[in-house]
Amino acid sequence: MTTHRSIRAAAAATAAALAVAFAGCAPVAERSIAVAPDQVAAIEFFEYPSTDVPDTVDRLTVRDPALITEWMRAFTDMPLRAYTPDEPDEFDGAQTQSSRLILTDGREIEITTIWIGPHDNVVLWPDATVWRTEWGSPRVVEAYADVAQIDEVSADELPVVVLPG
Repeated sequence: MTTHRSIRAAAAATAAALAVAFAGCAPVAERSIAVAPDQVAAIEFFEYPSTDVPDTVDRLTVRDPALITEWMRAFTDMPLRAYTPDEPDEFDGAQTQSSRLILTDGREIEITTIWIGPHDNVVLWPDATVWRTEWGSPRVVEAYADVAQIDEVSADELPVVVLPG
């Protein structure tokens, strides 16, 4: 015979097991870049493969304040979890996206995201910390091509990225 107490105990045990199971999936932190959109004069953005980077790449430049505000939401309350490399070569050929924020005071801040797989991105923050997140959008250059300036530039202009590991 099932009692209310045994049902509650089973429910509590199930809830505890689910909490443990999902703990690895839950973000350990949220992070925002410490810059307000009105402090950003322009954003330069690059997409390129993490290995075998071509000699020239497209640089998308956004100067419109409304677009900058929209872009900055990607760096606001980003859910993060600890970074642990799955395999030594997990970055080989992965799509890399780098944003260079050019501030109104002349400073530059760079953030780079490497796509490991759908909803699995590695983010290299300006303070040299590395986190994983589910956030990000592929093919950003295509999405902004009609409202931003795109120039072909030397790969020497890419933000410096030191891959973890």
